[in-house]
Amino acid sequence: MRIKKFVGRQSSAILQRIKEEMGEDAMILATRQSPDGRIEISAAAEGQHRVAPKAMADTPRPGFQRVTASPSESSELSIDRDIVALKEEIAHLRRSVQSVLTEPRIDFDRDMPPIVAALYRRLYRNGIDDVLLEDIMLRLSRLVSPTGTVPSAEFRKIFSEVIGDTIRTSGPIGENGVRHVVFVGPPGVGKSTTVSKLAARHLARGKTVAIVALSDPRIPMGDMLGKIAKLIGVPYALAGTRGDLTEQLGKFRDLDMVLIDAYGESPGDSEGMVRLTELLDQPVNLERHLVLPATATERYLVSVGERYHECGFDRLLITKTDEEQRFGSMVNSIVRLKTPLSYLSTGRRIPQDIRVVTISDLLGLLLNGQLLQ
Repeated sequence: MRIKKFVGRQSSAILQRIKEEMGEDAMILATRQSPDGRIEISAAAEGQHRVAPKAMADTPRPGFQRVTASPSESSELSIDRDIVALKEEIAHLRRSVQSVLTEPRIDFDRDMPPIVAALYRRLYRNGIDDVLLEDIMLRLSRLVSPTGTVPSAEFRKIFSEVIGDTIRTSGPIGENGVRHVVFVGPPGVGKSTTVSKLAARHLARGKTVAIVALSDPRIPMGDMLGKIAKLIGVPYALAGTRGDLTEQLGKFRDLDMVLIDAYGESPGDSEGMVRLTELLDQPVNLERHLVLPATATERYLVSVGERYHECGFDRLLITKTDEEQRFGSMVNSIVRLKTPLSYLSTGRRIPQDIRVVTISDLLGLLLNGQLLQ
């Protein structure tokens, strides 16, 4: 199954292109008009992409000898290519099939209430995924009268409910009674700063807190977090092995909270991911936050999330929201990873620049490109 989006000014011309490129049996999945007036049509078809006759020329280039695979080798290569293509497309197809095939299609300029259409254009510009955006619009359209004559405050409340059903939030650390919290993620996403903020906040509320930093023996590390811990007045320890971490957690067992700063592990380092996963295999219950930057692309965020699933994270924490203005990639990734959101980090100040995520925060990012004060 191939899925492709065609864009143009006239639907008849787009349909002709679909027929030429994907064949007579191509199936139309979605049709919509973008804010700039262009028409977008998504189509699907079985089989491989067509290749123009000139691309099929059988004459080898000078200086090269053509190598012909055996029938069995050709078959295996073809199957491998099919598998790769299917893996890339199946995720999108699964997410889109319900809204595409079981829901009525929307003419976004004609069928939506005006207030919903205005929101659609704003979210579209913010980079919200097509399938997610249509799902949001369908749900809003069911809740708002066709005329769209609803006070803005009431519409905001309706939109809040829809976003609340789309993105789950987990609340602050420690709310579920778990006292040991670990923060994992790639290098440079702000884990150490995040741990420092949360430690200082809990200390200011009269809680007893300790910080444990996980060290990677393959990589020399500085001790900036240790200096910050000393500055804010919390116990600090290093742990380089699973046994070290077990020992330190036992040492701090009487404290209200132990925050664990995992070293930054590249998602592409399979050996390192295995080591980190084994290190976090502890006799105590660990609450696990995957720390991701708001500035990254959706593709990167989702790929990191998929690799870090080996560590068993159960929450997402987003940093660097002060460095981004379009939050579509962030929202798309949160929805695709199907994991509750805990905190948003909004700068480098300790402890001010971090907040427990609320639906109002998400509305501020989606509608205004910034958090509401």
